[in-house]
Amino acid sequence: MMFETWVLVCALGTPVCHTLSDVEGPYDTKKQCIERAYEIAVELPEYMPNYVATKYKCLKVEKDLEGKINTTWQIKRKRVD
Repeated sequence: MMFETWVLVCALGTPVCHTLSDVEGPYDTKKQCIERAYEIAVELPEYMPNYVATKYKCLKVEKDLEGKINTTWQIKRKRVD
């Protein structure tokens, strides 16, 4: 079992948030995953100066997903009117 790091980042002073997926993982242990989340938070101002890391999550994955790209375009969403 391995862990992928995901970090929620939000724009300062606005409700705009994005989820970042770490490109260096997955990691063998949850501790490594958490350490990477904190590294991302520290490095964030260099790449996204108007954003702040607000939360992180370490998701379990069954195998190394190297070379695969996670996308959401193929997920059909129900429209709420």
